[in-house]
Amino acid sequence: MTPRFRPPSCSFPTGTNGEESRAPDSTQARRDCLMRPAISPSLLLTLALSSVAFGQLVQKDTTFQMDDGVNIDATFFRPSGSPPDSGFPGVVLVHGLGGSKRDMFNIAQILGWKGYVALAYSVRGQGGSGGVRTFDGERERQDLRSLIAWLGSRSYVNPRRLAVVGGSQGGQHAWWAAMFGLGVRTIVAVAGFVGDLSSNGCIETAVLDVLSSSRVRYDATWSKVRAWVLADNLDSLQAVMPNRDDLVRDIRIPVMLSFAYRDWLFAVNEGLRQFDLLPGPKLLHLGTGYHGAPSSNEVESALYVLALNWVDRWLKGVAALPIPQVAYHVDGTWELREASRWPPEDVRWETFYLSPDGKLARRPPSSATRFILGQRLLDGSYTAERAAADGFGPSTVSKFRLDVLEFLSDPFLKRTEWAGSPECRFHLRWGPQKSQLHVQVYDVDPSGTWHFLQRGNIALRWGRRDTLVHFRCQAYAHEFAEGHRLGIRLTPIDFVEEEGRCYVIPFFNDFEDTLLAEAESPLEILFPLRGGEPVGVAQRAEARQLPIQFELGPPRPNPFNSAVSAELRLRAKSFVAARILDLRGRVIKELVAREYPPGAHLLRWDGLDQAGQPAPSGVYLLSVQVGKGSVTSKLCLVR
Repeated sequence: MTPRFRPPSCSFPTGTNGEESRAPDSTQARRDCLMRPAISPSLLLTLALSSVAFGQLVQKDTTFQMDDGVNIDATFFRPSGSPPDSGFPGVVLVHGLGGSKRDMFNIAQILGWKGYVALAYSVRGQGGSGGVRTFDGERERQDLRSLIAWLGSRSYVNPRRLAVVGGSQGGQHAWWAAMFGLGVRTIVAVAGFVGDLSSNGCIETAVLDVLSSSRVRYDATWSKVRAWVLADNLDSLQAVMPNRDDLVRDIRIPVMLSFAYRDWLFAVNEGLRQFDLLPGPKLLHLGTGYHGAPSSNEVESALYVLALNWVDRWLKGVAALPIPQVAYHVDGTWELREASRWPPEDVRWETFYLSPDGKLARRPPSSATRFILGQRLLDGSYTAERAAADGFGPSTVSKFRLDVLEFLSDPFLKRTEWAGSPECRFHLRWGPQKSQLHVQVYDVDPSGTWHFLQRGNIALRWGRRDTLVHFRCQAYAHEFAEGHRLGIRLTPIDFVEEEGRCYVIPFFNDFEDTLLAEAESPLEILFPLRGGEPVGVAQRAEARQLPIQFELGPPRPNPFNSAVSAELRLRAKSFVAARILDLRGRVIKELVAREYPPGAHLLRWDGLDQAGQPAPSGVYLLSVQVGKGSVTSKLCLVR
């Protein structure tokens, strides 16, 4: 009798052949499941006909019992013919949050037809699997490790030719397989995420959908995280989201990533940042269709073909088609374009200035101007909990009186492509109440109709300030037709009328911010454009072609108990002054005050004050001034 393989953390009993019970469908669940079961028939046929060995498949349901006694429901697919001498390559498929193994059956069948063994399973706490979904993912990583080991132990599978493919929650699992060295040759992560839950201090409303799905059995931590989100407790949220940057930098296998520009849950810019950290080989795909972003058959088809070609290349050594480093779709037709990097190497940075006459001017203002942006909560009893019950829709917005600013460019003279992340540079005076500033980007057609494209957000949390802030809008690719205009809307609440919902959880307090426009520090937005001609001016100042001159990365780790560091990136040689302040603005320690060359530099605080004594536990501010610009980051010291 052939002995039964028993990997370290799971056993493989006989197959159950039973059908799992399925929860009722829901809009939120469909949003969570990235690899949707409903692949269009034409796409399925195209992929099948492109396969190297269309034939019968062996499909078997089974159950794995993990070392903690939890049963994991799974199904594996394998070609019915004899394996090649080296064995079949194998792929582990992982579904999105709230879904089940069945969401991956279509792609599993396609892989089977292409000569792969595919293993699809329901993550614990979902579908037909037992247990609960943990927040930190440690238990799920052990499950994944065991299933990869089991697949590689099959006599007909090549253990050196394994991959993990998944979307959303499954994309996170694919990341884990690469970061923690789980024995795979490559991964494909679709809308996968290993970063922060916030973007520039703003928390996406879709986070609450994830934290309260009726199709997931959660552990106790999830309810705590939901309470922190509703209370805007950003410090606690960041404490439970460990930084994975060093693990990403150390990945030594090929990685394919796919993100949606208008993902309601995961900011595309965070995905782009992670992509930049990867040493390679790597492939970036940008499009739509995940976590509430508009769906597109063209994008879905391109994603499947790219992913299959990627897996073929690294598991079979097939390189029949060249694979670009960046493949991105342009909205509207969702045409697929290729580039060697993101943003594309031939973009030019066009500067638009916010003008008092409501225009996006091409020259800075000649005199000082100020704009007021704020909100007033009309119902003092209205809370984030009630807004969540209202779906953060029009009813939520009606509880506020809002000051909104709109600006409009001159018409584009020729068809012009926007590809990249617009960069905002604003002189702001805010406080003492915390506030939010949202930049929404529109295509305004000749009839005057505003069509929403993308947005950028920043939360201003820490006391009264008068400083220069800069941040990026989320990346996008769009073509402005001849005669269309660029529209910018500044708003204290990130509500998009076309989609009927807020992207970001608002602050439930009154505030009034002042935007200051002066000749030496204008309110400006830099757009990465391709083709066409400059809008509204024949020449633009060379000094204004460059993006923001410096960026301060998030402090890591945060909270901390011994030392904390933040990466400062300079575009040009600059004088840098960095200091640690308490919440009253008193200087705790001067870090640096000297000139730095362009590039990346690490600002580090060892938790000691100016006298060399340990600073007490508490909240501090890292204040960094570069030239005339400054930025502040919050630090939490825990002794």
